Amino acid sequence: MSSWSLNDVCNTDDIDCQNSQISKPGEIIYGQCYRNAALRRLLKALIGKCARHNCAEGYKCVMIEDKTTCELAYCIGNPNVPNALLNEPFGLSRDLGHGMMYKCIEGMKISGKPFAVCRETGKWKSIFMCEIQCETGWIVFGGHCYYIGPDKKTLEDSETDCQRKGSHLVKIEDASENLWLQNVMIEKNIDKLRIGAHDIVQEGTWRWIYDDTFVDFTNWGNNQPNNYRNQDCAELLKSFSYRWNDVSCTSLLQYVCEK
Repeated sequence: MSSWSLNDVCNTDDIDCQNSQISKPGEIIYGQCYRNAALRRLLKALIGKCARHNCAEGYKCVMIEDKTTCELAYCIGNPNVPNALLNEPFGLSRDLGHGMMYKCIEGMKISGKPFAVCRETGKWKSIFMCEIQCETGWIVFGGHCYYIGPDKKTLEDSETDCQRKGSHLVKIEDASENLWLQNVMIEKNIDKLRIGAHDIVQEGTWRWIYDDTFVDFTNWGNNQPNNYRNQDCAELLKSFSYRWNDVSCTSLLQYVCEK
C-alpha cells in the first residue's frame, strides 16, 4: 500500500469521487470519498512499523506481535457486470465479503439475484446477468432479438418488413448463432429460411445486407454456392441438413429479422 495523506480524501458526495489530488476514482464511505474501501481500517493499522510498510494492491498492513505482514483486504477493480449499473446509495465498497446491489440498464431484464460479491479470495463474483428484453413474438439469443417472418417474401420485401420492425435481415456472425437458427428451424418445422447474405454487387463476393460488410463466417452446403440461374441470395435449407444454399433473391421464403 502506497503512503497516503489527507489529500487522499475528498469531502464530497459525488459518486464518481473525482478529485485532482486523487489519481483515480475512489469510493464513498460514510458520505466521504476514499481512494479505496480499505483506507478507513488502515487509520489505526498504519501506526508504527506499518506506516513504513508497503503492501500490494488489494492488501493491507497488519501487525502480528512485533512483525508486520500484508493481509488480503479488498477486491481490486470493479466487478464484471455488463449492461448493469451500481445501485448503492454510498457507492462501491470493495471490502471482502461485501455484496453490491446492481440494476440493469433500460431495455434489459435481470436474471438471478442482483448482486456482485467481493469474495474472501479477493475476487469479484457476479450472481446475476442482464439479458435483453424482447417484444412479444421475438426470440432472445446472445444479446439479440430475432423474429421469424411467418409469410413468404422476396429479399426486398423481407428486408422492408424487418426495417418496419426496427431490425434487419439476420447477420450470422459465428457457428453458435448459426446452430441456434438451425435448431429454431427444426423446432418450428421450417424447410427454408432466408438470411441477409447476398452477392448482388459482385458475383462470388458475399456481403450482409444490414451493414454491407463481407461475410466472414459461412456454412455452405456441398457444392454451394453454385450460382444456378444467377442465384444471388442465401437461405438455410432443411434438405441440405440446414446448411446454406444460394437462392434467387425473388424467391418467396420465410425470413428472420434481427435487432
